[in-house]
Amino acid sequence: MSLHLNAAYPAERWWEGGDIPALLTRSEPMTSQISHALLTDLSEGQSHESLHDLADGLLSGVEGFDATIHVRRLSEIGQSSGWDMLTGMLAALLPVIYRV
Repeated sequence: MSLHLNAAYPAERWWEGGDIPALLTRSEPMTSQISHALLTDLSEGQSHESLHDLADGLLSGVEGFDATIHVRRLSEIGQSSGWDMLTGMLAALLPVIYRV
């Protein structure tokens, strides 16, 4: 992901091995237990394959990429957790995709 961010914003300095435990400690009271668990998983490089594949496909512009497969898989996670992750990821990617 940082490769795509660096390509979109070459003048910016994106996360380069910062203090992840401090970030997780600070973020814990700011979100729900489920969200914090997901953030912890992401910080360890663990998440749902379709979430990673969707972000990569959207950012890399691969011809013939079918986002609907990954959206469908994400939407099947929990009652609304998959939709929540999808919404958050897409909102975060808007400035990157459109180079705002």
